[in-house]
Amino acid sequence: VCAVLKLIGTNKKYLPSCKLWYQKKICGKSTMVAYECCPGYEEVPGEKGCPAALPLVNLYETLGVVGATTTQLYSASSNLSAEITRPGSYTIFAPTNEAWASLPAEVLDSLVSNVNIELLNALRYHMVNKRVLTDELKHGLSLPSMYQNIDIKIHHYPNGIVTVNCARLLKADHHATNGVVHLIDKVISTTSNSILQVVEIE
Repeated sequence: VCAVLKLIGTNKKYLPSCKLWYQKKICGKSTMVAYECCPGYEEVPGEKGCPAALPLVNLYETLGVVGATTTQLYSASSNLSAEITRPGSYTIFAPTNEAWASLPAEVLDSLVSNVNIELLNALRYHMVNKRVLTDELKHGLSLPSMYQNIDIKIHHYPNGIVTVNCARLLKADHHATNGVVHLIDKVISTTSNSILQVVEIE
C-alpha cells in the first residue's frame, strides 16, 4: 500500500514528497495520512494489502485506467493517441477531469476549436520524452517538455506537497507499457501562454 495526505473534511488527496507518519497542514487545513493501493495493484477479497498486480497497457489506455478520461478524450481528438499507443518511453502529467472543467470557457474553447493544433501543443507540454518516476522528481528539477522543449519545473514544499508548474501531484507512477502517468490537479501552461490567455480573455 502507499501513503497519501488526505485533507480532512474533503475528498482531496495529495502525494507527499516523502513518507510522512505525522499530520501536517495544507492551506491551513489539517491533514491525515491515508493508505490506498499503490499504482498498478489492487485489493483481493480476504487478503491483506493490495497483492494483485494489474496488467500493463499503453499510455492512452492508462489515462482511462487512472480516471483521466478528459485527457484521454482530448488525446484522441488531437491525434496524440496515435503517438502514445506506439512503443516508446514517455511521461504524461495528466490533468484530472476536474482540472479541465475548471478552465475558463474561453480558454477551453480556443484549445478545442483551433483545428486541434493548440490542443495538441497543450497536451505535449504535459509530456516528457522519457519515463520519469517520482523518485527522480527532485526539488528544483527542470524537465524539457515535448512542446518546443519548454521546461516543466518541479517544486517540493515543506508540507510535503509536490508541484509540477504549480499543479499539485495527486497520484503518481501509473506504469504503462510505453511510459508512466502522473495525475495532477491543474492544466499547466508556460508563463507566456498564461499571459496570452489572460489578454485574450480580457
